Amino acid sequence: MSKIIGPPTLTDETANMLSEFFAGEARQGVHFWSPFRIYHFSDNTSFQFCQPVLARERKDGKPGLRYEFIGAEMGSGAYGEVYHVDATLVLNDTGAVFKKTDKHGQRRVIKKEELQHDRSLSSIHNEFNMGKLAGLGSKSPVVIDERDAYMVMRNIRGEELFDLLCQASLPARKRLALTKAVLRAVKEQLRNNHILHLDISPENIIIDQTRIPIKATLIDFGFSRPEHELSERCCGKEGYTSPEMVEGGPVNANSDMYSLGLVIALIWRLDGLVLYMDNERSTIEEQAAYARTIVLDSMFTGLDDVDEESKALIKNAVSWAIRGNNEERIGIDDLIAIFDRLNLQPVAASSSQPGGSGLIWGSFFSSAQNRAVSPEKSGRSCVML
Repeated sequence: MSKIIGPPTLTDETANMLSEFFAGEARQGVHFWSPFRIYHFSDNTSFQFCQPVLARERKDGKPGLRYEFIGAEMGSGAYGEVYHVDATLVLNDTGAVFKKTDKHGQRRVIKKEELQHDRSLSSIHNEFNMGKLAGLGSKSPVVIDERDAYMVMRNIRGEELFDLLCQASLPARKRLALTKAVLRAVKEQLRNNHILHLDISPENIIIDQTRIPIKATLIDFGFSRPEHELSERCCGKEGYTSPEMVEGGPVNANSDMYSLGLVIALIWRLDGLVLYMDNERSTIEEQAAYARTIVLDSMFTGLDDVDEESKALIKNAVSWAIRGNNEERIGIDDLIAIFDRLNLQPVAASSSQPGGSGLIWGSFFSSAQNRAVSPEKSGRSCVML
């Protein structure tokens, strides 16, 4: 009867035999092993893995390999699926160890993508480079049979912003904290690293409420690219794409600001933002026209704990982020400054306490308008908050 090998069943004796087995497989260029398939040790003893196993190189060019035991599927998108990594097998001179977390105490996940005409190996390597720069702990992709690419990365703690926003009872101060967290993520992950994300949406933002302050992390860098790289490829999630992205025109950092503006609008309960795939705007021209004319009148639907002055400030900030003209959009630093200085007032007292935030919108945006501006999946069909 074949021995079953997995994280719970590894012994020192088995580890030594596995080390020899993997060394032989590496010489033959084998980096992936299927579950419940019969393999043989050098003494001809048969064994099976209880789950898929992937060999990957260690980071920073260090010698040796790591072996990822792939667990249950977490979710899927247009290009592939994401799976838990149940454990990482480390084989060295001192023996074998199964690690469930990285050195930061975080679990790993693995993204499997099928190579396609519009999803080449170079684009997957680009996603790896951008994700690594953005702090996702991405490991170099492993390609199996010139068909599937596997990429290990850190499992980001938290929940999708989309799911969090479905909770209608979120108080205004929590919404403000979420807004600030998302703005910090865009600044730290994208602008500081000169990355264009080009797919910012509530589904691609993970919120960790256990952190103080709340921490947001942008994920899914499949469409991302360096700021200096010119491209006119249409990308992003329908409903969050800027007019220039819809039209396949040149994009820059302000294209991300447009998507970010709509995310902020949803945090503050823009009601009934229907995505392109669910409406009758089927042509590029109609979609672009819609993107240029989104109406914000339904923001703050059902929010009774936001004072009128704060509503005006937030709505104006969003309106400048989603300007139809790319060059007129507000930048991330100015947007952060606005929300850092936003002072939510008790609703009952807001009318008797003018000047809560101390910002004068006319002069602020007249100067902002005149200065130069720095340059896969199955999304939900609509957001009805």
